[in-house]
Amino acid sequence: MTSETHKKSCPASAVYLLIINSLYLLLGIMVIAVVATAQGKVNVNLPAFGGIIAAWSLLVFVAFLGLYGTFGNKPGILFAYMILLGLLFLIQFSSSIAALSISSSQQQSLLESAWCGSSNATKGEIQRHGDCLGFYTNTTGINSCYGPVLEPEYCPRGCVTAQCTPDKPAKKAPTDQCEGCFDKLKPNLQRVLNTGGGVGLTFAFTMFVGIWAAWSHRRAKRAPATYREFL
Repeated sequence: MTSETHKKSCPASAVYLLIINSLYLLLGIMVIAVVATAQGKVNVNLPAFGGIIAAWSLLVFVAFLGLYGTFGNKPGILFAYMILLGLLFLIQFSSSIAALSISSSQQQSLLESAWCGSSNATKGEIQRHGDCLGFYTNTTGINSCYGPVLEPEYCPRGCVTAQCTPDKPAKKAPTDQCEGCFDKLKPNLQRVLNTGGGVGLTFAFTMFVGIWAAWSHRRAKRAPATYREFL
């Protein structure tokens, strides 16, 4: 490779890496915001949510690493960028597959575990905002982990029962039966899993483009022969 070719190839690969990593930054921040917002609506913590958020947070860090390695002329940083991006692909791919492959029964088990592991305050907030009472419809045993939280401040305002009377007047005409919170949480959970998993799975494959671009840039820069020069 001549010196003239070397000078011409470097700017092209650098610009390509700039575009790729800027895309990673933008989409990473967007996905984290979307999943975190949706998780707040569901009001439960699930491993699939944490996996998606962790993977995309790492992607944002790796994108910064790629930009620094490219424009700081750090071949060692670029090599680390390639390795981390490859590992991130595995994490992103497995998390997305897990989110998409969760069956209805598994979703129910996850929500049951999350509900029973939540504090009464968390359950009460779900009841109040979701206009639901207890985990399942007609759950009456307050000593059961599936039972309702009966404090007036946590009673739903959209329905009235003999068990639970809200401390403030209803904003809309109440009904005489409250739906269980499971029926309110499940559609949100399914939507979040499908959206987060689908976007994550599609974007995971584009990480190969980033690895290829970094490899091309390092090759154009002629990787040093010694370990000291490499660093």
